[in-house]
Parts: sequence; C-alpha cells; structure tokens
Amino acid sequence: MPIFISYNHNDKGFVTTLARNLVYARHNVWIDQWELNAGDSLLDKIQEAIGESDAILVVLSEHSINSSWCKRELNAGLMRELDERRAILIPCIVGDCDIPLFLRDKLYVDFRKDKDHAFELLDRSLQRISNPQQSRIDRLDFHTDWSVDWGTIQGSSIVEWLFVDHGEKVPYCVATRCRLILDNPKAEQLFQENLKAGSHLEYACEFMSKFVEDVKDCDFRVTISDASEISETHKLFGDNGDRAIFHIGIRRLGIDNGMDTVFTVDEILNRAVRHTLSALRSPDSE
Repeated sequence: MPIFISYNHNDKGFVTTLARNLVYARHNVWIDQWELNAGDSLLDKIQEAIGESDAILVVLSEHSINSSWCKRELNAGLMRELDERRAILIPCIVGDCDIPLFLRDKLYVDFRKDKDHAFELLDRSLQRISNPQQSRIDRLDFHTDWSVDWGTIQGSSIVEWLFVDHGEKVPYCVATRCRLILDNPKAEQLFQENLKAGSHLEYACEFMSKFVEDVKDCDFRVTISDASEISETHKLFGDNGDRAIFHIGIRRLGIDNGMDTVFTVDEILNRAVRHTLSALRSPDSE
C-alpha cells in the first residue's frame, strides 16, 4: 500500500525531492501533485488515499502546523492509528515549529541538520511497509507472515509464496506453500524477459491475481484434520497465450487440539499479491 505524504504547499520543494528519493529507494508514494487531476474531488481523493495508506508521513514546519488542511489529514491519520492500534504516523521535521502534543512521544525524522542521516532513518523505518517480497497480514486473533521468492525446479522457473499463520490463542500454526510453475514456453519466455527488466515479480503477481479473480466464485476453503499435507494443483491461463501450473501445499504444525481447521487460501494469497504490486507500483508522475 502507498505511503501518504501530508504537507503544506509552502514546503513543496522539499517534499518533491523527498518523494523522488523515496521512489528511487523503491517505496510507493502518494502525494497530491502526482496523483490529482483537474476536476478531482480533493476531499474524496485524499480521504481515500489516507484510508488505503500503510503509513502517513507528516511533514512538520511552521507552515503545516498552522494549516487547517494539514490538521485535517493529521486527525484522520490519528484516528486510523488509534482504531487499528498500530503505528501509522511518522513525523518528519523540516523547520522549527511546535510539534503537536500527540506526536511528541514518537521518534521523529529530523531533516533540519543531517538530511542524509534523516533519510536513512526514514528509509529503514519504511522497509517494513515497502518491501515487496515479505510482510505480515494482521488479523483480529492471529497473523499471517509471508514472503515470495523465485528460482528454478527441473528446468522450469517458479515463483513461490510461503505463508505461516499463527496466533497466541491458537496452539498450532498453518504453513502454506503456493507455487507458480512456468512450464509453458511462452510463460517462461515472458518471465525471463521480465526478469532481465527487473519486473518479474509484477509479471508473476499479475498472473496470480488473474487466477485469484478467475476462481473467486469457487470454494477455495481447505479443511485440515491432521499433520498430513494437503495438496492441490490448478492450471492457469494468462492473457498472452501463456499458461502455468499453480500448486498449493498446506500443513498444520504444533499441538493437535483434536479439531479440524478450515483454511481459506485465496484470501491470503490475494492480499500478498496486492501488497507486492502496490509496493512496486511507480506513481503517475513526471
């Protein structure tokens, strides 16, 4: 999901440079000057962006703390942070100002002196959000940790997602392996072309996204009764005459509580794919 930058337009020069540097560091950034077009509803577009963002960078200066519009964005971010009980707001100080009371207990990024050190801190802090290859899906009672990687098996390129579902209230975890096997010459060619261009993850995720969309009306729930692995194989068809094999393997690990576990695969896969595509998306700028 994108990183929303809240700022006052008097700080536009600094913010434009910051946003470009973040994009060069492979972060997905949302700023109004790149995303809004003439005729767009400012309130609707900005509210939507704040609601979909995984982090909100609050650029603090004398101009922004006195801006009613920036205060509105800050309040929206604060409400999300309180509601979701996780850190969303990241203060970035670019000029001497009175820091809002509810931001004073946060570690802020200070661009007033050493800008390079400040950017390194911000970049490191955002890696947990903008890393396209791994993340965590938070649920009410448990988490899903996942990562995606690629390689070769028996001469065919594969892209593999690994998921581990776990929670404090559940005595076991569930490990899921999802493999996209590109055993078709057309798919292999396209993957290798994208690999050279550095866009292989986008290709694989778009392929997988189409598959999840195609099977959304199917019953993709799996019932796990013991430690035996449950395997399923599906054929996938792309839009370019390419096709692939999709293989799922699911196992339950930990303490057997004597009860079945009903597990839904397409939901976690879809959320991981959306995260990767969002993290890799370049803003519509320049």
